[in-house]
Amino acid sequence: MTSQSASGVARQIGIISYPCKQQDMGGLFSKKSQHKQHLEEEASKPGASTETSSYRNNEGLADATIDLDKVAVKDEDVIEGEGGKEVEATSEPLVEKQVVEGNGGNGEEQDNQVAGDKAEDNSSKKVGREESLLTEVLQEIVGATDDGETDKKGIAKDSAPDATLTKESADLEMSSQAEDGEEEEVLGEKKDTEVTDAEEMEYVKVDYSEGSDAGDVSKDISSNEDKPGNIAKSEMPEEVLLEDLVPSSKDNSTETGIHTANATIAEGVTSSAYPRLSSTDIDVIGLHYDVIVVGSGYGGGVAASRAARAGKKVLVLEKGKEWRPGDFPEESIAAARQVCLKQEGSKSHGGGRELFNFVVSRDLTVLRGCGLGGTSLINANVGLDLHTDVWDDGAWPTQFTEDLATYRKVDLSHAQEMLTPSPYPNELQKITQMRKVARALSDVEDLDKIFYRPPLFVNFETTANNGFGLPQPACVECGNCCGGCNTGAKSTVAMNYLPDAKMHGAHIFTEVSVHRLSCGGSPGNDGPWLVHYSTGDNDDDTLAGVHRFVTADVVVVAAGALGSTEILLRSREAGLPLSDTVGQGFSGNGDQVGISAMNDEEAISMGVPTDDAQKGVVRKPGPCITTIVDMRDKTPFKHGYVLEDGTPPVSMATLYRAMLHLLYGTASIDDDPSDDWRQFSDMVKGETVDKSLALLAMSHDDLVDEDGGDKTGTIKLDEDGVKIEWHLVAENANFDQIQSAFRSAAKALGGRYVENPVYSEKLFSWFHDRRQVVTVHPLGGCNMAESGQTGVVNHKGQVFSGNSEDVHQGLYVMDGSILPRAVGVNPSLTITAVSERCMRLLADDHAWKINYNMSPPPELLRDPLSKPALRVYERMTGRMESQGGPLYMELKQFLFIPDLEYFLETDPTHRVLVTGVVVCEQLCAEPMTITGYAEIFRQDVGPEGTVETKNLFYSLEFVRPGDVQTKLHFTGTKTAHKNSILDLGYSDTTTMQATVREAGAILATGELHISLRDIVNAVDNTEVLNVQDWKQQASWRMRFYEHFLGNIWETYSPLAGPTMFDPTAPARQKRKLRLPAEALPVIYPVATSDGKTLRLTRYQGGTRGPVLMLHGLGVSYGIFTLDTVETSLVEYMVEHGYDVWLFDWRVSIRLPYAEEMSTVDDTAQFDIPAAVQLVRDQTGAKDVEIFAHCIGSVTLFASLLGGHLDPSNVRCIMASQVAFTPVFNKFNKLKACLHGPRVLELLGVDSLDAYTDKEAGWMDRAFNKLVAGVTALAVDYDEMCGSSVCHRITFSYGLLWEHALMNEDTHATLHEQFGAVNMRIMQQLSSMQRPPERLLGADGSERYLPDFERGLESDAYRKHMRRLDVPIAMLYGSENAVFAEENVEVTLRRLREAHPQQTYEYVRLDGYGHLDVVYARDAPERSFPRIGEWFDRFAE
Repeated sequence: MTSQSASGVARQIGIISYPCKQQDMGGLFSKKSQHKQHLEEEASKPGASTETSSYRNNEGLADATIDLDKVAVKDEDVIEGEGGKEVEATSEPLVEKQVVEGNGGNGEEQDNQVAGDKAEDNSSKKVGREESLLTEVLQEIVGATDDGETDKKGIAKDSAPDATLTKESADLEMSSQAEDGEEEEVLGEKKDTEVTDAEEMEYVKVDYSEGSDAGDVSKDISSNEDKPGNIAKSEMPEEVLLEDLVPSSKDNSTETGIHTANATIAEGVTSSAYPRLSSTDIDVIGLHYDVIVVGSGYGGGVAASRAARAGKKVLVLEKGKEWRPGDFPEESIAAARQVCLKQEGSKSHGGGRELFNFVVSRDLTVLRGCGLGGTSLINANVGLDLHTDVWDDGAWPTQFTEDLATYRKVDLSHAQEMLTPSPYPNELQKITQMRKVARALSDVEDLDKIFYRPPLFVNFETTANNGFGLPQPACVECGNCCGGCNTGAKSTVAMNYLPDAKMHGAHIFTEVSVHRLSCGGSPGNDGPWLVHYSTGDNDDDTLAGVHRFVTADVVVVAAGALGSTEILLRSREAGLPLSDTVGQGFSGNGDQVGISAMNDEEAISMGVPTDDAQKGVVRKPGPCITTIVDMRDKTPFKHGYVLEDGTPPVSMATLYRAMLHLLYGTASIDDDPSDDWRQFSDMVKGETVDKSLALLAMSHDDLVDEDGGDKTGTIKLDEDGVKIEWHLVAENANFDQIQSAFRSAAKALGGRYVENPVYSEKLFSWFHDRRQVVTVHPLGGCNMAESGQTGVVNHKGQVFSGNSEDVHQGLYVMDGSILPRAVGVNPSLTITAVSERCMRLLADDHAWKINYNMSPPPELLRDPLSKPALRVYERMTGRMESQGGPLYMELKQFLFIPDLEYFLETDPTHRVLVTGVVVCEQLCAEPMTITGYAEIFRQDVGPEGTVETKNLFYSLEFVRPGDVQTKLHFTGTKTAHKNSILDLGYSDTTTMQATVREAGAILATGELHISLRDIVNAVDNTEVLNVQDWKQQASWRMRFYEHFLGNIWETYSPLAGPTMFDPTAPARQKRKLRLPAEALPVIYPVATSDGKTLRLTRYQGGTRGPVLMLHGLGVSYGIFTLDTVETSLVEYMVEHGYDVWLFDWRVSIRLPYAEEMSTVDDTAQFDIPAAVQLVRDQTGAKDVEIFAHCIGSVTLFASLLGGHLDPSNVRCIMASQVAFTPVFNKFNKLKACLHGPRVLELLGVDSLDAYTDKEAGWMDRAFNKLVAGVTALAVDYDEMCGSSVCHRITFSYGLLWEHALMNEDTHATLHEQFGAVNMRIMQQLSSMQRPPERLLGADGSERYLPDFERGLESDAYRKHMRRLDVPIAMLYGSENAVFAEENVEVTLRRLREAHPQQTYEYVRLDGYGHLDVVYARDAPERSFPRIGEWFDRFAE
């Protein structure tokens, strides 16, 4: 005798169809069950695999590494395979010869066979049964599909060409899976948020724990073996997305008003060629970085680039927006919208993030740029070095001046290499005009010494790649440098340093306001640094203006003279030890501006539209500044200055023209009055602008005159930002000579000098009580010095701790604020070079190695795929209880969905990121930062899931500003479950059950609530990102609301339709049972004397037992091997060393006899004795232990009482729910009184089928409605559900479970577990429900318990009862809705009366329903141990 291995059998077989008659009732009641038909149809689908259970769509992907040779069918030497070919068996069979015929896996042929082949005899039916048995076991145990194509939910689709399974193909599949896994590892970092690994669902996570690198994308394969596709509720949160995976921020070009946003800007170059460098999606900021750079101007760009090139994880935070070429406004109205005006003593006009940012104080007005790239976006891009004498001034620290040689050789060279300055190469009319000015201001013979073309940060030759991954066209000479370059020719920081940082891994975020810094370390041990930031404006009730924080080892403040100073002032105010000189030493760089109006000749010095300049239809003004009159070579050097031409941008054309006309009457008149008429005539003819030339001057502003003005200004905090105090700055002595130079220039050009109106003695009274100075080059405020006594930072940019020479480790300032004096020229090159020096020294101090290699040039940067994203605001408040008393908590947070389409269409967990702040003074005096995730309306699946329940689950970390190392863990759940007919879900969706833990210990528990006002506010603040227009915004918002409200409707609406299985869905992947190799299943055909072939499946976990298990009606042995629970009964028994035998008797839905007319008598006489005998033969045991459930128990007792099963062959019995006195509940008694089964049989209905699906016919659907209505009357409201299969089951048998104890996965797969039951056995059971309830024969006779009512008075009764002299335990659930508890009491009373000395026990499980003993999610803790304890007492 040899045993055919599973791999040998599997080579031959597919899924076998069983031909039988069909009834003409739409498939509602059929001799061939819909359940069986469904199995066969699934098997016939193209690509169906015998390993796959094509049931409900499930996210879990099983691990299918199993040796098929370990799964065997005990059979004969020869198996007839495909085409009748004989195949030798590989191992010894243990029973008589059986013939197995394969069908080649042809699903279409199977369907034809099912539909039409009615002539096949019983032997041909028998041929394929063992094949089917093996196939089903393989489905359950292997549980995984081929590694092939995946659907959009990441679930593997079947890829097998046919239904034939071989060991070789399985090995090949597993090898392929391994290779695919390796490929995924390589490609993982390139994947987007949608992850669809075919072997196992993957999620990208970010580890924010200490020592982790949140900038690195890594794979985290779910460890939930039962449901790999389901993310369990972990005790600690995990971030699942990162900046790299999040779509870039929305395009703001629609706000600019420029009509050439996507026009061709140079030959072959368009604005769409410029990728976004940043994101506004602040929700995905990590918690810790190596380096944080605050600001993105020249200093910030240097810091970001060099730190990233040193391999550090860098975060750049910019207050303004990102402006790409093509985004800048060129129309006056659009430009006006990008102006923020902050006037001392009044509220700002604008939100503070506009491109043009004015700070107006009593003595001084500052213009600064706000956006990614800082003021470089709107400056004149002049790259002049300082005059040598400026370095000799005593304002600079000694360490700096002693390092000047290295500074010039290394740092200045690095700055020039990055900014690539070059002079303007062409001739312009304004250059001719400036040459006249130079001659008028100097009598030097060699004019070239003072008049030349300065180096500009402008590209004058088109290049496909500028060395930083960006295309850069040649300048089109439109003159709009100071309004924003819409061609990309201007080398702003956003064209070099920032893309360089991006390419080296820096994460850049815009529209983030940094308020202050604090130190998370102990005194004397700085770090980590906390950067407190906010998003949005301060005029609403969301997170806008609410401070959060992110930490870093190194923080570089580079927000400009005003911005950096403000941050340090606020930090000092909050307790950070800083120098008393913060804010002092401010300089306006001696800036002055004037206009020579209505000159003799045209200057063409006004910006023109970019479109027109590209087309060549206008006279071009050239760059903003093209020439310089350099008057710095004076003694003392402070009296020196430079004079440059200036070109206002086209966006200022209307304002500039109006100002010239308005101020014409105040202009200085030259000595020739005859020119007045000519100039007036030019103005009337509209030539005012063309014949005017703006003049810009830079000098030194620390020359105090006799009126006693301040030498430098002071920056101070104001209610709405900062203000600048500088008494009589306009009276600085140096300004008089500059005004004189302006007048001389106007005279030389034959024009009138028009003063800056706020500086003019004639006009200042219109605006202030004294003259004002306007500067575009603010410097100082965090001055470089030898110690905190005289400055804020040292020569390296390190911030002093108080007024000492000690510094804060890891805290730097790098921008114009650290320059200790005016520089007398455009300061951008100096700021850049000084910042390069600071970064070089920082790298030396921290042992970093900066890679300065600039070749070969990188590939062009590309925009990441932009996907619609969503941000939803949520506010929750409530009271929580702790040991120290009540806590009052407020959560203000954003729920961020980085890929809205994936969230709505694919993501089974509906996971979103959560960021925000929590206010709870009892836990922390300051607001704590929130990071974590939430899962929105996630089906409550998994072993612990609840039926028809959806959860809104939150897993958050609270980080306290004073202790960033110790985090609080917050978990909260909103449970959506309909609890009453009037329940509409408002309370469920607005109430959260919350717990706060620290180091695993519970700190507080309680409830948080969302008020109606907060709901309205949340709707108002829901924002869709990365869409182009309001229509897309509205469309995506509606899709999200439809998803949210649809879940509420599905859960709570009384009109919501039933939940039904979709037969077209991808195959559900079954969990692999946790079995040792020696316990893998072995199938034993069981031949009965009436010609049936049944099945025993053995799981040999040890030598204890053996235990025979009998299932009930309408199911199979699968109720003992559930993969939808954490531990099945078989797994439990195997783990405890039992040799378990599962018996599929003739009513099993896995056998072809389920719908054939049979009775309890048939099973009692033929099935059970044969099964017990086979178990005894195979194990050598003299007797067996038996677990029998429901009607399986009834048939067991019928077999014993009827004398078919020898009681000496039975060691002990555990009877689940019923034995031989079936007392039914009221619902089943009512059906019995109505003779339901008999009526159906007379109507030609042979069986009742629990299976139904979405493709059911109209009669099926009508029956589903009828059944739903009947069951609604028969069960309590809390047991009502939406499953049509569950309704059918309840209609047939009564309620089998407590829904609250069943998990969702089990409930959703009831169509797999339940099938048809024949009417004959139902009729027999119905007859037993009429009093007195006891076991009756199919003919109504008392063949099993004669003289039942007389009891022991009857000899016949005593004779039959003697057959029950075996230990028996009655297992019963107190909430059983099928059998009344009276049936257990009567059974035990009768047993004890008959055998007083025998062991009879009652095991009552409170709260359990009929089938909860194996179905309840807590069965492994409650019922399984009670079962095990009973068998342990008799195990051998």
